[in-house]
Amino acid sequence: MDKISLEDAWNLSTGSNTIRVGVIDSGIDVYHPDLVNNVNSDLSESYVEGCSPLEDSIGHGTHVAGIIGAQGNNLIGTTGVCWDVELISLRVVDDNGNIHEDDLVQAIEDANDKGIHILNISLTAMHISNGD
Repeated sequence: MDKISLEDAWNLSTGSNTIRVGVIDSGIDVYHPDLVNNVNSDLSESYVEGCSPLEDSIGHGTHVAGIIGAQGNNLIGTTGVCWDVELISLRVVDDNGNIHEDDLVQAIEDANDKGIHILNISLTAMHISNGD
C-alpha cells in the first residue's frame, strides 16, 4: 500500500458506488464480510453450468475482488484499492480451474450490456480451452 501511496489516494477518494467493476474469474464469495456490501448479486452471472457466480471454491476471484474493492475501515482483513465500488462477479472458471473460451468471450460481451465500466481478468494460472 505504501509503494503506491494508497493512503494519500484515499484522502482524495475511496471510489464511488456508481462505478461497476466486473471480476471475470472463479466467482466471488458474496458472504465474505469485506465484500458483502459491495457485490451486486443481481448483475452477477455465471457462465459455468451448475455454478453460482456468488460462490468461489477456488478463492481466486474472491481474492481479486478484495484487492479491488474490500470494504475499508471495518477492522476486518484488508482494504481494497477502491472500497466504495460496485463489484460484479462474472464467473467463467469452474471448480477445477478450467475455462471455456466461449464463456470468456460471452462474459466480456455481456459486461458492456450490464453497464460495467471496468473489467478485471487475471486468468494466467487457469486452463483455457476452446471446447475441444
